[in-house]
Amino acid sequence: MSAATAILEQARHLGVSLRLAGDKIKVKGPKGAVEEIVPVLREHKPEVMAALADPAPTPSIFQWLPLDQDAARRALEERIGILMAEGMPEAEAVREASWHLERARCWERFQSHATIIMTTFGQDREALLEQYRLAAARVFGREIASHMAETVRSWVTAKSGD
Repeated sequence: MSAATAILEQARHLGVSLRLAGDKIKVKGPKGAVEEIVPVLREHKPEVMAALADPAPTPSIFQWLPLDQDAARRALEERIGILMAEGMPEAEAVREASWHLERARCWERFQSHATIIMTTFGQDREALLEQYRLAAARVFGREIASHMAETVRSWVTAKSGD
């Protein structure tokens, strides 16, 4: 991973949006996060500007499966064990634990995907939303993907104030 790519990922993680404005990088986000990333941007300005000029995100940035399948399995087993220790029958504990973990995983993914989209601007944001819709369609089908994309669009608009 290049320094510029790592910096862009760090900015996304911090909730900081970056965009080009002529020969400057415009930075928007929480004050503490901006203060943290500005020195790094100054140090790597040419590389970051080049990366911002050609964002070209890859389809793999939108993932729905847990990145660590073993950790997801262990978490499920632990949750089932806790529910059974509290007196819940095994079949019910499996259903309940699966539902809770899936719900948490979906919310985490939604926030991750929305944050990636939120840190882009204008036409780039629209292109990224379309990329999100297409990636979701491969996993969930076109109709559900269209609803997902509209939900992300609404959430991003509300959060970014655009």
